[in-house]
Amino acid sequence: MLNIEEIVNFYVEKANDIAKLLESEPQLVEVHGDKIVIIGDLHGDYVTLEKILQKYSPPEWKLVFLGDYVDRGEYQIETLTRVLKLKLDHPEHVVLLRGNHESPLMNFEYGFVFELQEKLGQGRDYLIYNVILRNVFVNLPYAALINNEILALHGGLAKGIDKPEDIKSLPKGDDGPRDKVAFQIVWNDPADDIYGFVPNYLRGCDEGGLCVYFWGPDVTESFLTRNGLKLILRAHEYTEQGYKWNHREKVLTIFSSRAGPYRFVKPKIAKIEKGELKIEEP
Repeated sequence: MLNIEEIVNFYVEKANDIAKLLESEPQLVEVHGDKIVIIGDLHGDYVTLEKILQKYSPPEWKLVFLGDYVDRGEYQIETLTRVLKLKLDHPEHVVLLRGNHESPLMNFEYGFVFELQEKLGQGRDYLIYNVILRNVFVNLPYAALINNEILALHGGLAKGIDKPEDIKSLPKGDDGPRDKVAFQIVWNDPADDIYGFVPNYLRGCDEGGLCVYFWGPDVTESFLTRNGLKLILRAHEYTEQGYKWNHREKVLTIFSSRAGPYRFVKPKIAKIEKGELKIEEP
C-alpha cells in the first residue's frame, strides 16, 4: 500500500496527466474483449481491491469500475490512488466510471474530506482534494458499452436517455453533477413493482429540479429491445450477497465492498469470459 507521501507526490506530479487522459475519454466508453471484469462499489476497500487485482490484472484482463471509490471505508485515498495509477499504467485496459460519491455533495458528508484532513493534514488536504475533484471526478465517464451487449453504469437508466449514444452529449466538468440526466445516471435505482419512472424521495428530489427515480421493468425492456442490448449492469445499491437481479434478470447489481459499514457483505464481481457472464467472489 502506498504511504501518504507517495500519495501526495502522485497527485502533485500526475495531476495534469490524469486530467488529460480522462478529459480525452467520451462519456460513453466502448469496451470490447473476451476477458472483462466489472467491479462495483469499493468505498475504500483496499483489501478487496487487491484481491481482485491479484486474480484479474491488466493487460490480460480489462477492468471496468462502476464508481464509488471513496467515502465510508478505511482506505479511501489509497483505493482511489491505486485505481488511478492502474488507469495511467493501462489506459486501454482500465475504465473508471463515475459514481454518486465522486462528488462534493457526498464527500463532505460521508467521510472522504475528513479522511484527507486526518491523513494529509491541514493545507495539503485542500490541495489534494481540489486536484481530485477538478482533475478526476468531474472528468470520469458515466457509462461503458461492453461488447455492444451490456450497458454498464453506476446508478441506472435515466429519463431523457433513449439510446446509449445519448450519454455522449453529457457535459464534462460537472462537479455535482448538476445535469439532470447525469444526476439520475449516478443515482437511480431499479424497482420491480412500478411502471415507468417514479420519484425516489428517500434518495432525494429538490426544488432545483434534480430528482432521483426508481425505474420499472417496462423501461428496461423497452431500452434493451430498442438498442439491441441484453443487460443493464450497475452498482450503487448495498446488497449483503454482493449482487442482485431485477427486471426478470435484465438488470444486475454488483457490490464489491466489505469496508466500513459493509463488513457483513460478501463482495462480488461480474466476469465476462468467452462470451459468458459469471458472478464470482474476488
